[in-house]
Amino acid sequence: MEERPLRFLEAALDAAEEKLIELVRANRLTPDAEGESRVERIVSELRWVHKAIREAEGQRDRTYRATQQLRELRSRCLWLYRRLVQEWSFVRKYDLENRLRQMISPAAFDLYLALEALDLEDDPRALSDEEVTRRLEN
Repeated sequence: MEERPLRFLEAALDAAEEKLIELVRANRLTPDAEGESRVERIVSELRWVHKAIREAEGQRDRTYRATQQLRELRSRCLWLYRRLVQEWSFVRKYDLENRLRQMISPAAFDLYLALEALDLEDDPRALSDEEVTRRLEN
């Protein structure tokens, strides 16, 4: 396997990451249709890169170095996708909370925040193995 396709995939990930960082920095990851289309474009790029990585992983003419690079590219692609989804979810949640705050009384909003905090505390799926172990031992 040639090194040039790997550099091309790395450059595509660099570009996608830079687009995400620019959107976050400029606060342009908005919950409107424009923000969603920006996110969809980056996801589309990541899907293309992920598909190319998977195809390259299926080739038998890879060196050890190429195999390692593909693992790193795949890991970075997955990390970048998670980061994008995390940022997008944060912005949408923030917008919804602001809209809710405007619609209801401050006391009702405080109650909502307390309820949300309880949901996070009581969700055993959100706990790490270490936290569950600590809770079982106490």
